[in-house]
Amino acid sequence: MAHSLYLLRHGETAWNRERRIQGWRDSPLTERGVRQARAMGRRLAELLPHPGAATLYTSPQGRAVASADLVSAAFDSPFADRIVVPDLRERGFGDWEGQSHAELEAAQPGALARLAAAGWTGAAPGGESLRELSERVGRWWQTVPRDGIVVVVAHGQVSRVFRGLLLGLGPEETRHLPSAEQDSFFRFAEGQLATIPALAHEVDAFEEP
Repeated sequence: MAHSLYLLRHGETAWNRERRIQGWRDSPLTERGVRQARAMGRRLAELLPHPGAATLYTSPQGRAVASADLVSAAFDSPFADRIVVPDLRERGFGDWEGQSHAELEAAQPGALARLAAAGWTGAAPGGESLRELSERVGRWWQTVPRDGIVVVVAHGQVSRVFRGLLLGLGPEETRHLPSAEQDSFFRFAEGQLATIPALAHEVDAFEEP
C-alpha cells in the first residue's frame, strides 16, 4: 500500500449546477468550482509540504485536469510526477449524457430509479455499470507503486468505487458509500479512510446520477 493516498473530486461544473449528466462529456468549472479546487490545493499543501515525494494522477477529462492544475498551483514546487490516466475517467452514461435529470425523467419516466434498482451491473443505454467502472479503476490501481505518496484527482463515481476497493468492500457496500463532496477530500493511510475538509460547506454536491 502507498504510504498515503489522497483522493480528490473535481470542483463544481456548470453541468453539476444544472443537475445535468456529464459522464464522459464535459463542462467547465464554475466560479465556485474554482474556489473549491483552490481550497483543496491549499489544504493539501498543508498536509504535503514537500510534493516532490508525491505522484499526481488525474483523469483525462477537462474538469479533472482543470482542478488538478488549480491544486498544483497551491504548491511552491512540483509533484514528483503528474500522470494522466484514461482509466480514471468518469463512469460513462451513454445516451443520457448531456440531459438533465428533469429532462431524462420527462422523456423516460422512472429511468434513474430503474438504474438504481439494477445495482452493481446496471448501466444507462450505451453506458457503463459500476462493476465495469470498478474493474477499470482496479486495473489501474494494480499498476501503481505502493511505496510512495499518491494524489488522485478524478470524479464522484470513480471516488465511490475506488474507496470500495481501498476498503475491501463488496458491491452492495460500495455502491451505498456516501457521495464524494467537492469541498473536501479523502485520505487513506494505514488502512483507514478519513475525510479532510477544505472549504466551508455551501450546498450538497451533485453526483451523477
